[in-house]
Amino acid sequence: YAEGYNNLGVTLKEQYKLEKAIKAYKKALSLMPNYADAYNNLGNALREQNKIEEAIDAYQKAISLKSDYGDAYNNLGNALRIQYKLEEAVAAYQKAISYKLDYTDAYYNMGNTFKKLNKLDESIEAYRKVLSLNPNYIDAYNNLGNALKKQNKLAEAVEYYNKAILLKPDYFEAYYNLGNAFKKLDKLEEAIETYKKALSLKPNYADAYNNLGISFQEQYKLEDAIENYNRAISLKPNYPEAHYNLGNVFREQNKLQEAIESYQKALSLNPNYADACNNLGSSFLEQDKIEEAVEYYKKAILLNPDHFEAYYNLGMVFQEMDKLDEAILSYKKSLSLKPDFIEAYYNLASAFNDQDKLDDAIEAFKEAISLKPDLNSTYYNLSRALPTFVIKKSDQELEKIIITILDRKTLNRPRNIARTVINLSKYNPLLSKVLDLVSRSNTSLSLKETIMEFLKLPLLLNFMRLASIPDVELEQLFTKIRKALLLLNSELEDSKEVLNFQSVLALQCYTNEYIYFESNEEMSALKALEDSIISVLKSGEQPSSKAILCLASYKALNQFEYYDKIIVNKDIEEVFKRQVEEPNIEYKLKSSIPILKSISDRVSSEVRQQYEANPYPRWVNLGLTLKPAPVSKIFRELKLKLFDYNIYDIEVPNILIAGCGTGQHSIERAFSYKNSKVLAIDLSLSSLAYAKRKTKEILNNDTIEYMQADILDLSKL
Repeated sequence: YAEGYNNLGVTLKEQYKLEKAIKAYKKALSLMPNYADAYNNLGNALREQNKIEEAIDAYQKAISLKSDYGDAYNNLGNALRIQYKLEEAVAAYQKAISYKLDYTDAYYNMGNTFKKLNKLDESIEAYRKVLSLNPNYIDAYNNLGNALKKQNKLAEAVEYYNKAILLKPDYFEAYYNLGNAFKKLDKLEEAIETYKKALSLKPNYADAYNNLGISFQEQYKLEDAIENYNRAISLKPNYPEAHYNLGNVFREQNKLQEAIESYQKALSLNPNYADACNNLGSSFLEQDKIEEAVEYYKKAILLNPDHFEAYYNLGMVFQEMDKLDEAILSYKKSLSLKPDFIEAYYNLASAFNDQDKLDDAIEAFKEAISLKPDLNSTYYNLSRALPTFVIKKSDQELEKIIITILDRKTLNRPRNIARTVINLSKYNPLLSKVLDLVSRSNTSLSLKETIMEFLKLPLLLNFMRLASIPDVELEQLFTKIRKALLLLNSELEDSKEVLNFQSVLALQCYTNEYIYFESNEEMSALKALEDSIISVLKSGEQPSSKAILCLASYKALNQFEYYDKIIVNKDIEEVFKRQVEEPNIEYKLKSSIPILKSISDRVSSEVRQQYEANPYPRWVNLGLTLKPAPVSKIFRELKLKLFDYNIYDIEVPNILIAGCGTGQHSIERAFSYKNSKVLAIDLSLSSLAYAKRKTKEILNNDTIEYMQADILDLSKL
């Protein structure tokens, strides 16, 4: 009869008639007090009722009656896991496995427990054991994917989610987890499609709507994000994360009051929501409500003393209030909590700079770079800060960092950091030695000595390749060296060092439109040099590299009648490319540039003629943002006062650049505004061709249309 009551209990439990099942198990035990299976089943029913202590007692009685009872140990582990007694749960699962070596459920449960303990390697090992025993164990594939995702092994995680889905095509949880992995991989389109699949299988899946909203938000499809957050909230009104995310979108749209209300709703549902306090503080700050901002940042810190972002934001408020000591303390606290928080180093450097503590500011940037030497944003932010630095001493390490900035080509316009480069160079004792040497460089030997010393100034040499040096003293220095190179050209040896310097000087002169003073003596010597080069070329020979580079430092090689007979070698290739090949490309591009109408205004025609002869400015590098952003984000960061805030909803901005010159502004704007289409106009075809060449070189796309037009004729567009 005891077995009959036990079986009745099993049937009732399957019907979820738990009270009746428990009575049946107890009746079985009253008839057979040593009935281990009945105790185990009783424990399962009690666990279903969330009577965990009673369930544990039942499992332990089952084990006391049957010491090798693997199922009871497994179930005991499940109960202990519910009580968050995780180490004890693991021990119970291990005991179960010791009695039943192929016990897949115990391995699976142990894997889940290890995951909760954040012992991911052990968790993964357990799931892999499950799958080796049972390759069709669907949940193990899904949970193995989850553990791998936590280890940031996202490609592997995707593989295992797909295996789970292959075995169970309607497995909505696996689709949801796969969407999370795609989102983390920044594969937002795939994430969106996968979340939609999960929702097709489970239409009331609030978490999927929430994460679908996050994916749309990361694509800056803000209305789609709002729609999905609202769907999540309609399914789960007390969903603080969805209200919080909705607040984030409203803040993106500069709808600050709606953002504040959403954050406050999130806090009403979860009063311990530190992130909501932090973002509420930021919303108040954007409304210039400083006291409220400080209050909520402090609340965030009170709720979560490790909230590094709240300390960082508090630092920004203090810096804005000119409370620099408090700002520095806040930034340092943020960094103590998150030592690799690069943005905090930037602002710490800025605060030190505001205190005229330049050494400390530079050290903060150096620390950021040492942490992530390959991170573009670190160099980008330093390049933007450099113009504010008042250099008062030599710093070789900073010079190397600036060379890296220049080498990365798109972090800042070189001219923006010219003064910093010049000051660093002038504090370098080697430049003083060069200035002294050049004053007495009247022989080829002393000239070479001067050049050898100059080559020990790599920052200045790198900068000279890229942009004009706006400094009278250095201009006079280069003028003297150029003259000496011309007058002593025949006596100079064709050494690698001399040619390297000549190439740099020729590029500098070309970039600054050959602005250096030219004496009558030089004009005469230059004519003789040019004649000798022509004579050599006509004879079928090649002139020396030093002669060609000397000529290139006085006039662009594409202005030299016989440039097409010059055979380019590695010593002159950089100069030849800049002075011949690139202008030739621009000449061919002119014919492809559309014309709105002929330039007829007299003043416009005169201005056009000036720039047709010399497209200005000639430039090599420029300053792009780190990545494109939507109009809403850019305008919010600029804190623009707009007459129509519907501008924030523009997803494909059409931008007119009137007077684009050689393209710096048009390229920078086309890159910074996400999905933008730019029409750039200018009077000069030469300038437009330069801009078009650089656009192809840097952006490699067709987001910018160039057109010759007079701003007086824009009504005809």
